[in-house]
Amino acid sequence: MTSLGNYISKQIVGVTIVFLLVLIFAVFLTQSLRIIDWTLNRGLNFSTFLTMASLQMPFFLVVLFPIAPCFSTLFVYSKMITDSELIVMRAAGIGNWALARPALTVGFVMMVLTFILNLYVQPASFREYKAREHEFRNELASVALQEGIFNDIRKDITVYVRERDKDGQLYGIMLHDNRKQDHPETMMAEKGALVDTDKGPRIILVNGIRQTVNYKQNKSPDTLEFDRWTVELPGRKQSASRSREPAERFLNELFFETNDGRYKNLRYRSEMFAEGHNRLATGFLPLTFCALALAVLLNGSFSRRGHTILVIKALGVAFMVLFSSIALKNYAVTHQWLLPLMYFNSIFPLFIAVYIILKPSRFHTPRQYDISNTNS
Repeated sequence: MTSLGNYISKQIVGVTIVFLLVLIFAVFLTQSLRIIDWTLNRGLNFSTFLTMASLQMPFFLVVLFPIAPCFSTLFVYSKMITDSELIVMRAAGIGNWALARPALTVGFVMMVLTFILNLYVQPASFREYKAREHEFRNELASVALQEGIFNDIRKDITVYVRERDKDGQLYGIMLHDNRKQDHPETMMAEKGALVDTDKGPRIILVNGIRQTVNYKQNKSPDTLEFDRWTVELPGRKQSASRSREPAERFLNELFFETNDGRYKNLRYRSEMFAEGHNRLATGFLPLTFCALALAVLLNGSFSRRGHTILVIKALGVAFMVLFSSIALKNYAVTHQWLLPLMYFNSIFPLFIAVYIILKPSRFHTPRQYDISNTNS
């Protein structure tokens, strides 16, 4: 019996890993498109691109982890039905529980991994991702300029750059400073650079002209040629002052009051409660989905032609639970009484599936595949 369980478990684990790798690669490609813009047009290096893309993955793995073992269970057991392996095992007296135990073990392991993802890895990685994203957009001046367009890098400061090389050197620069609305300045330079210093970001211009207009005196523009000119930019608020989203918070921060002033906002607090309960409830989904797949397949008629409908039924039930989980999380923000239904939606189908697996099987082998009538 141990060898039989290992045989089924190895197949399920192998298919689960392959299925996860394919899904992760697909998600990585689709979700990294927004970061490619930073890499190609804003000067971020490739290692930073990989880091940012990787930090997003746990956010999607919490959805993929329940789906992967369910699909692998359906694939492996469906293949065993097609190859008549389950028919032989049935004829040898192996019951539902023995057949289901390998897949349930894999589902249990995936459930533990999902809880680890939900409770620590996902909020930690998403917090780091949002912090870096905030830094790139607000603090690092070097990623603020794009070629060929007018960049509003600060309030009342617009910069145009014709070209930018891989080292961050800027060519064909035009800068308009309207911070003093009655005395605006326009500067054009052959080249320059945008750098961060201890005192804040600076734009350094080389070989250019500076033109100013004094609207109060209604004078003609004053023009000044320069070899080097530095324009100071106002700093941004530090990243630490950024209010974190519910997806960035750990479980204790979701359920208990924090120093964040937004916690007093009832809508925001409801979002955090919904996020916290959703993480706990969805942790059971990998085991639930595996059990549902087994309950449908193992209590149907084993036929090489007739089990496709069983696979469709199992997928339908699993996706119904998944969609219900997503809907409950969204509606629980405004309807707090739905919070207990999150756990009911995740756990109750598991109990029903285990009951179906354990109850006496009404399995029958179709006449055309009945072993007793098979001619040797």
